[in-house]
Amino acid sequence: MSKKSGIEGVLFDIGGVLLDFDHMLSCRRIAALAELDYLDYKEVYKRLFASGLETEFDLGLPTELFYSRALEALGSSPEAISYEVFIEIWGAIFTERPEMKEIVAELRGNTRRLILSNTNAIHYSYIEEHFSWFKEFEASFLSFKLGIRKPDPAIFEAVIESTGLTPRSILYIDDIESHVMAAKEAGIEAVLFTTTDALRAVLKEAGLLKP
Repeated sequence: MSKKSGIEGVLFDIGGVLLDFDHMLSCRRIAALAELDYLDYKEVYKRLFASGLETEFDLGLPTELFYSRALEALGSSPEAISYEVFIEIWGAIFTERPEMKEIVAELRGNTRRLILSNTNAIHYSYIEEHFSWFKEFEASFLSFKLGIRKPDPAIFEAVIESTGLTPRSILYIDDIESHVMAAKEAGIEAVLFTTTDALRAVLKEAGLLKP
């Protein structure tokens, strides 16, 4: 990418790029609260994630319905895990990446800053509450609002249509290779996130950060 790359918008993934996350944090806490002999954190993951239930939530399943279906899948009850406690546990899986916060701030005025994420209502609400710098972003394209998940080509088309940007003027950053490949197939410039230093180098080469 040269300084004349023509990038007008940088599109960021959230988990694994802007923020660190660990689903096992919620799985361990849920297993402890459920107090069921057969339910360790690995079994919680199997029943809520590997089962496809979490994917449904990412696609827009209402939070109350997700909660009730999660309890059903776990064989637990509201007495063991209340709705309020479940919401807190499910959301509290993110930790800040200070270097990414700095990069987003440094891009201010140089390009449009955008988000594209497979996420759900609980996670995004938690992010908005705990990471105020997310207000820096012009727009967020979220799977639970769009009813589409990456790597579905339709989610990239939604970004292109909504922003009015040409595919080649968008630089997409994701830590999952299949998502990067899907973006490229949509005509978007995309790079696989590895480290913040590597990302800085890409953004400098594109003329979006100071050398």
